[in-house]
Amino acid sequence: MKENALQNEVIVTDIKLPLGTMITFMMKLAVAAIPAVMLLTIFVYMFSLFVFSRFHG
Repeated sequence: MKENALQNEVIVTDIKLPLGTMITFMMKLAVAAIPAVMLLTIFVYMFSLFVFSRFHG
């Protein structure tokens, strides 16, 4: 079983990606991160309020 798993390994050595495409991808990633961080902040805030209210008294 282990010999078969080693035969299926793939090693990526290079990715051809134009600079403009990479910049576009990074800009989309940054824009998508804004609402994700906002939702995560709201979730953590609500969770901390729940925990604080349950154990503080």
